[in-house]
Amino acid sequence: MRRLIGFLLPLLFVLGPGGAAAEVLRAHLARPHRGTQVRLSPYTIQASSEREVCQLVTLRNARAFDASEIDVSMPGSPEFGTHHFAIFLDVRDTPAPAQPEPTTDVGCVGMGGEVVPPLLAFVQHPRERIRFPLHVGVRLKPHQRLFLNSHYINGSAAPITIDVAVNFRAARKDSVQHHARSFQLGTFDINVPPGAQGSAVGTWTTPLPLNVIALSSHSHKHTQSVTVDLLRAGVPAGQELLTTEYADPSVHDYDPALRLEAGDGWRWTCNYLNQTDKTLRFGVTSNDEMCFATGFFYIDDDAAPLPPVPGCFGDGESLTCPFS
Repeated sequence: MRRLIGFLLPLLFVLGPGGAAAEVLRAHLARPHRGTQVRLSPYTIQASSEREVCQLVTLRNARAFDASEIDVSMPGSPEFGTHHFAIFLDVRDTPAPAQPEPTTDVGCVGMGGEVVPPLLAFVQHPRERIRFPLHVGVRLKPHQRLFLNSHYINGSAAPITIDVAVNFRAARKDSVQHHARSFQLGTFDINVPPGAQGSAVGTWTTPLPLNVIALSSHSHKHTQSVTVDLLRAGVPAGQELLTTEYADPSVHDYDPALRLEAGDGWRWTCNYLNQTDKTLRFGVTSNDEMCFATGFFYIDDDAAPLPPVPGCFGDGESLTCPFS
């Protein structure tokens, strides 16, 4: 489903904050023949720092359509690159004011009146393609509003300015039978003393049948490995995923889908090495840690919203469950 492909970026120079010369790196991504493209407006990350922003954008599509692929392009180099890029749905029915510039915000928390808006997609590579299985896609309403969330790290000695390009490639009309939704299952229980090794473990049980089409993980730079095990009625049923490089998480694609019945679920373990002089805990910067199992699924009744799930956000569109 996800494929790292090569890219080229032109380097331009503009005047940055305070008169400093800031590199502007524009993402190159050709517009799709079918579908639509949207961009995050350029924003600046100061030297030797990181920044996370969120921007409300509106797609240009006059009609609803199903997207069979999502392509994301961002600048990247050994000195600077993305930590993550996420796309959230704005599910409000009311008009929203225009937001011409990104604003500093962690995970788009509180945007659109939601504690955590429904997550449509999440990537970590500077150039990544999410390709759904045949007859599976995501549904986009006419002039769909989205929150674009970029967390970027600049390890260079000069400020840089970047943008992000996203393509939604339209599936052929009436070809999509199942609409994909995302899940993010996490734990806050991370506590590794300075100079020590440690682990965080989370478990989650689904209260309804799910058809899983992709499984991955998300953690930060102290991670040595992440494993995700399948649970059948609460009993371990084998390892499904192993990630050994946090910046290049493994992805297990399922085609046909992996069926989870109510009572089945996941157990995920993140193993860390804390080489700092501070206790390692859950946090939103790259120097903190996270421990998530992530992926995509669809449900049997495609037209139905997801029922409320205790401990999860998503407003009937996705499952974000950070308290496992």
